[in-house]
Amino acid sequence: TPTYTTTALSYQVTGLIDGTTYYFVVRAKDAAGNEDTNIIEKSATPTAPDTTLPNVTSTTPVDTATGVAVTTTIIVQFSEAMNKTNTEGAFSTSPATTGTFSWNAAGDKLTYTPSASLSGGTTYTVTITPSAKDLSGNPLDGDGDGIQDNPASKDNYVFSFTTAGGGTVNKYALVIGINTYKNFNNLQYCVNDAADWKTLLTGQGYTIHYLTDSQATEANVKNEIQWLVSTATANDYVAITFSGHGCNAGDVGLSGTWQGIACYDAASYTEVGIYKDSEMQSDLSTLASTHVFIYFDSCRSGGMTEVATTGRLVQMGCAANGYTYDGDASLKNGVWTWHTIYYYDNGYTCMEDNFAVAAPAASNWVKTNYPGNTMSPVQSDKYTGSFYL
Repeated sequence: TPTYTTTALSYQVTGLIDGTTYYFVVRAKDAAGNEDTNIIEKSATPTAPDTTLPNVTSTTPVDTATGVAVTTTIIVQFSEAMNKTNTEGAFSTSPATTGTFSWNAAGDKLTYTPSASLSGGTTYTVTITPSAKDLSGNPLDGDGDGIQDNPASKDNYVFSFTTAGGGTVNKYALVIGINTYKNFNNLQYCVNDAADWKTLLTGQGYTIHYLTDSQATEANVKNEIQWLVSTATANDYVAITFSGHGCNAGDVGLSGTWQGIACYDAASYTEVGIYKDSEMQSDLSTLASTHVFIYFDSCRSGGMTEVATTGRLVQMGCAANGYTYDGDASLKNGVWTWHTIYYYDNGYTCMEDNFAVAAPAASNWVKTNYPGNTMSPVQSDKYTGSFYL
């Protein structure tokens, strides 16, 4: 059978639909009309070029936020994965800062961490120019109108925020964990909770007073609260964490009953050794700081909302009539504390964002590992802006 070789031929097919698979069979015919019997099939799926411009869908801090912590990170969420090099080069702050960039696995969320604390009482403006591009090279659509503008500066994405205070910012924390009680049944991992909070807060520059077990009497806890009140100024940051027993009773308070934390010397779930929510709020009423984080990993803690006044973020491990739980040997912490610190260490340093992921994760852990039990963390947020430790 004669074999003939021809030059390569091409045929352009038009009118195809994006994403649809088409199948082709090629046969040859000679001048005499003889046609081959080729049945080899080839397929192709046309893909239209990506011409969608990326945009910014959210930022942390939000635009025009006030009272933002000077230790804040800046987070920008894009509508799609971005070219990291171009986007980092398109990012700037005014006043100028230095810092490092990081990205989530999807490549659509940029986090900028300043190398040093921002200046207090200062408005910062963040600008991202259209030299930020997606993976197909499409420039940022900063004004969200769906078109590439001329001049390009019309597509700058700009937002601003104002930091809290001004002048020197100091940080003070009271960290409490009680495993061993004078009169109550003992717990297992509350001192571990306190140790881990101490490590985290030390890393954030806090001066820490630390009470565990027999050190954490009602008198000592109240004395340390007075230390915070007498030391912290309006510009300063304050944190209080407690891991141990909690309780409630029918004494009339702002919520109809009072809740409290059980100090080491608690004699019963009534008065002696119980630091009631109304007492704590009274003791904290003259605290000058308006950047206050209060954290309870204790039963009944969801009713401790009396302490949640202006400038404070209060996170509680369960509902007012609920329970928190020691974890198992894999956690070596209270369930609530473990999840909060785990997500903090994995980038959720804005404490409201942290709560949004840690609370359901902790609840699910209890449901899975302690069948028939539930835990529902509660948050009372009276802080303006995003809270950072």
